[in-house]
Amino acid sequence: DTRGRIFRIDRMVDTGGTIYIIDYKKNMGAGDAATEEHLNQMRYYGELVSRIYGASRKIALRLVYIDEKQILKV
Repeated sequence: DTRGRIFRIDRMVDTGGTIYIIDYKKNMGAGDAATEEHLNQMRYYGELVSRIYGASRKIALRLVYIDEKQILKV
């Protein structure tokens, strides 16, 4: 990012029409704060990818919780 921090996206898939950013978490963590932190992380990933590929590209964010067997659309 602009502050020199390094981020690692777990999975990014470019279908030509949509860029999917997928992050895997073992579990949701304790309480709403942990989940909100994960959502904020995904939104930031979306911002970073949008800067790289351009605002005209469609970006879809997916958060996968392995233990809960849930996929959240962010």
